Amino acid sequence: MDDAEVYQHALRNRDALREQIVSTAPQLAIVCGAVVFRALHDMEFLGDGVTSGKKWQIQEAGDGRRVIEASHPSPRNPDWRNYESIYNQFETIHRQII
Repeated sequence: MDDAEVYQHALRNRDALREQIVSTAPQLAIVCGAVVFRALHDMEFLGDGVTSGKKWQIQEAGDGRRVIEASHPSPRNPDWRNYESIYNQFETIHRQII
C-alpha cells in the first residue's frame, strides 16, 4: 500500500482503532510509521499536545499516557536494519522512561 492508501485505511477503521486503544489503555503507545501516526493524530486519538515528526521521542498524551512515533519496521530502514539497530532504538526509548 502507498501512504495515501494506508491513511485512508486508518480512517475507514476509525471505530476499530478507537476501541483497540480504549480497551488496551496503553501507558506507552508505540506508533510505527509516520502515516499511521498522522492518521491517529488527525483522528484526535493521541491526545492534546502530541505532534507528529518527533520520531523516537516520548510525548505526554495526558492522563498518564505517553506516545512515541517510531519508524515502520523494514529491513530497508536503517532504524531496523539489524539487531544492533533495533537494540539501539529500544535503548533510546528505555532511557526516556527511566
